[in-house]
Amino acid sequence: MNKPGQKRALLVHSDMEILSNLQTALLREGFVAIVARDLSSALLAITQHQFQLAAVFADLGEPGAGWPLAGVLRLAFPRAFVCVLEQSELQLAGVQSAINYGVQQIYRQTTPIAELVSTLLSDSQRSGGQ
Repeated sequence: MNKPGQKRALLVHSDMEILSNLQTALLREGFVAIVARDLSSALLAITQHQFQLAAVFADLGEPGAGWPLAGVLRLAFPRAFVCVLEQSELQLAGVQSAINYGVQQIYRQTTPIAELVSTLLSDSQRSGGQ
């Protein structure tokens, strides 16, 4: 389990390079980042750790499959900052999914990693997620 004061992030994406880059950037910011490449690994992580932050790829395995996982994360960790990474421009369906699943923010995956993590952490702190 978590050590007192230790911040944990769950990163769920099928692309190992993106996961590795996000993990490295969050490590620099004092997070222990747990990575999962699929739904079953993410669910296992949810049972073993407490998270202050979670980032889920919207198209995990198939288009839109990450949205329900983001909803589960919101229920399991109501104080955590939960966000979704979208491959392309945000569509109405993505906005509706964000509302339905209680996601706090949607980010474009194409944003450079350093900028993405900086924005994500800033948004998280504003929302009280850390």
